[in-house]
Amino acid sequence: MPRTYRPASSYLGTTEEARQAQLTNLIRGRTKRARKALVKPPSLRDPAYETDIIRFAEEQFFIIETRKPIV
Repeated sequence: MPRTYRPASSYLGTTEEARQAQLTNLIRGRTKRARKALVKPPSLRDPAYETDIIRFAEEQFFIIETRKPIV
């Protein structure tokens, strides 16, 4: 199937109600974006990690689905 040109105006709502709904969805989606963490994550250059590699591995490496440490 050949790709055909689609003008930018075809993405906009044709009626005023449809356009308002699109703008509402944009605003709603903007509020769901990732926010900055309230707590600063520990630095990888933390002096405590220099002498304790086990602690570093336990805190930095984990299985994402379970949040359990790998070590």
